Amino acid sequence: MRRLFMDHAALVDAYYLGHARVQRRLLQIPSRAHVASSAALNARKHAGRKRKRQAELAAAGKFVAPPANLLRALTLVHADLSTDAAPCSTFEAHAPLTCVASDDWRKPRALRVSPDALLANASDTVQLAAVRCETQLAFGDDGATPSDRDEQRVLLPPRCRFALGDVRRLQRYASALGRFQLIVMDPPWENKSVERGKQYTTFHHSELLKVDVPALADPDECVLGVWVTNRPQYTAFVLDTLLPRWGFQLHDTWYWLKVCANGDLVTPLASTHRLPFEKLLVAYRSADPAQASRLRARLGADPQVVVSVPLRHSWKPPPERFFRGAIDAGRSARKLELFARELRPDWTSVGNEVLKFQTTSLFDMCDDDATGSRAASSED
Repeated sequence: MRRLFMDHAALVDAYYLGHARVQRRLLQIPSRAHVASSAALNARKHAGRKRKRQAELAAAGKFVAPPANLLRALTLVHADLSTDAAPCSTFEAHAPLTCVASDDWRKPRALRVSPDALLANASDTVQLAAVRCETQLAFGDDGATPSDRDEQRVLLPPRCRFALGDVRRLQRYASALGRFQLIVMDPPWENKSVERGKQYTTFHHSELLKVDVPALADPDECVLGVWVTNRPQYTAFVLDTLLPRWGFQLHDTWYWLKVCANGDLVTPLASTHRLPFEKLLVAYRSADPAQASRLRARLGADPQVVVSVPLRHSWKPPPERFFRGAIDAGRSARKLELFARELRPDWTSVGNEVLKFQTTSLFDMCDDDATGSRAASSED
């Protein structure tokens, strides 16, 4: 397996060119494993309960034990997580923020966000925007009243485009979006724990058939990454129904291995409740067989695993890190994220919660004062 150790928070900070950084105190980083490892439990009793639980879940079609070779490979990847390579530098000291002395920064850009309207920061600088939305879902369905949503200050990274709207309605403005060489999506799969916690709205997986991905895919070459939960039903749906409908072929399954701040796995690899990894199904399409072969070669013959500390619920690692080398990493490649909750430089982002992780309350920001050097926490 190819492996990549990633400092997620530092990569997000880099989007804002030293003018803002994620507030570490607001991150929901696990300091230690959510569940004690099996070594700390009564081995015989635990093994019996585990077998019974696995049998019950398997009979209900809700659990398929990960292949033994996958568990061995992920165990080896985790064993290679040394102090030097660990993605746990989230709490290390950071360089001072760069003061932005400009009228654009002091006077936020007024931005009215209407459903399905395509907006952008076309500049090479970070923009501060005072956003008014016609729906509260842009910032996440966290129970706020409409009056709380009258205005929010958000950060717009350089060269980003975004649309607030239901991804199932993409046909309304697909021509304005254009065609893309990389499409990544994190669908809101039905999940009981998500529904109980009310983190976001889910829908039945068959609703994905309404998303017109072929209208967005570059006909010459396109890579598609679909995040799926570890529920077997969803993987089978993507492989057997969704990819054929959209004209894609599966390349491989890649993995995100989640670790705590101390480097431990967030849960045991043998857990029947919640596994410490998520799957990214990677597919491709091209009208030219020779180009398809070259594309597969760039994607690589070996599965890839990215190791990082999860920052908050539903906040996936930056997808550009997964696909380095597979596509043009520069500005020329057109990249799209569906069901997005974050904006990224040189990406187009579409979703009902597209500004969820953009509000200034999540960031430490440069506050221009007499010294021009103070970084203050924004409390907008």
